[in-house]
Amino acid sequence: MNTLKQYKINFVGLPIGNHPFTFRVEEGFFACFEESEISQGQVNVELVLEKKSNMLVLDFQMKGEVEVVCDRCMELYNEAIDLNKTLYVKFGDAYVEQTEDIITIPDSENHVDISHFVYEFLHLGLPIRRVHSTNRKGEAGCDPEIMKKLEKHLGGNKGTRKICDTDSAWKALSKLKF
Repeated sequence: MNTLKQYKINFVGLPIGNHPFTFRVEEGFFACFEESEISQGQVNVELVLEKKSNMLVLDFQMKGEVEVVCDRCMELYNEAIDLNKTLYVKFGDAYVEQTEDIITIPDSENHVDISHFVYEFLHLGLPIRRVHSTNRKGEAGCDPEIMKKLEKHLGGNKGTRKICDTDSAWKALSKLKF
């Protein structure tokens, strides 16, 4: 796990104030996380650590691309990432994640490991529905062979489902008027 060593920031010797850090997240980073939906990517992480007398404020700016699987055609494509996140680090008796953006670390700690937070922020920054973008003609960037097969199996409905007229539950609901 030497790849993640650079994400441990030693804050003990830093004076109070702002301290910039720069990281380049690439394939080796994602390989360190077994369940990662992202296997490759190039993301620049600009971090400003603001050290205060009683806490740390970590401002992340992440820009780049990651490779994900298209939900429609199951082919890999690059998804743009542009995120701004803030993490507040307080000091206490034990490590506790109070909320998604506030953590408490023990007073005895001399560093904060941001690797897990970078991983989480990148995954949470992905869109819920991951599909290829459309080209200039308005066509999906998906694999044309797969799109033909989908069209064939959908019977021309293009992803919309018809409600079966024989389903009595739907018939009863369609009669409701508000």
